[in-house]
Amino acid sequence: MDLVIDNVTATSIRATYADPEPGQSIDIQFSIFPTWENCVCPIIRNQPLAQTTFQRFNADTTYYAQARVVDNGVEGPWSPTAAFRTLPAADRNTSPVAITHAPALIVTPTPVLEWNSNSALAGYPAANLGFDAPVAWRSFANEQHFIGMRVAPEPIDTIALLMSNLPEASSCHVGAGATFDAARLSAQSAAVANVNFRASPNLPARPGYHGLIRLDEPQAHPFWAIYINAECPGGVLHMEHLVMGRARVSKNVAVGDTDAVLDLGTIERNRFATPHRTFGARMRKVEFDLGALDEAQHETLYRELGWRVGLTDPVLVVPNSKSGSYLHDRILYGTLVSNQSTNIRGPLYNRSLAIESLT
Repeated sequence: MDLVIDNVTATSIRATYADPEPGQSIDIQFSIFPTWENCVCPIIRNQPLAQTTFQRFNADTTYYAQARVVDNGVEGPWSPTAAFRTLPAADRNTSPVAITHAPALIVTPTPVLEWNSNSALAGYPAANLGFDAPVAWRSFANEQHFIGMRVAPEPIDTIALLMSNLPEASSCHVGAGATFDAARLSAQSAAVANVNFRASPNLPARPGYHGLIRLDEPQAHPFWAIYINAECPGGVLHMEHLVMGRARVSKNVAVGDTDAVLDLGTIERNRFATPHRTFGARMRKVEFDLGALDEAQHETLYRELGWRVGLTDPVLVVPNSKSGSYLHDRILYGTLVSNQSTNIRGPLYNRSLAIESLT
């Protein structure tokens, strides 16, 4: 089948494909990668018309699209890949600011004992959000998506929602309480938090988009609820990770970091330099230091990282928590591959960390 993309604006497109016959429907998929691998690119199913307008794309971004006919439940081949680029929108505010660095955040995730969602698509349950792999929760709703969690009632002040296709103007209502119903009511009234979703506005062409919610005060409740108000392309929300816990925060004297590409793919060349590539996930390895910690900070905030997460359990890390245009790019989630401290002079310590991040 042929797929034609036109009427492209900053946030919308029109897709035209074969007119379905009785018993047929159309599946369509959008991605910023033409390989369709390791991407935030849910399949939008059961399009009944020969022509559909899709909304809520990211501005100034190149997308790839493919479609297929589903005939009485039998999926046909994908169409040749179409490509389009959305128009630029509002300029980002990237002017220099007086404060260029804020303290690092390190969050050891609070284990979620029970997940709840009223709109999850089959095969993509909310429990996938707790697994540090590129699996996903997918939710189909016109405007409002819901996630519920049951946890141990320990203090929580930071929630991160990572690798999503949520568009600009999405917002989150967060609530907590002694029961699921109480948490839902709290979220609906925005008793705990009501925030814009995106950590940074107007960012084009990111593989996925993150939300970082910092509560005014730690909340210790066993039940939590998050309502997400959004209109995703085709109504399908895709999100890969949810992390909640209490942030470890201390003054950063060491403000530098090293950010390197971590490509899990491989490439081999024969003697004629012909490449043989195997695609793999593209991650990041970031190394940074917490400098000149006093003994109390070192012992109460970071000593237990060794036995809480070791080098195998995931953590959420923001080496520089300064808000602004690029906070999104500093939000990391993965395993620590190095966590060591040095007693530099008397009661002062340096702690060096390295994280291999999925984001």
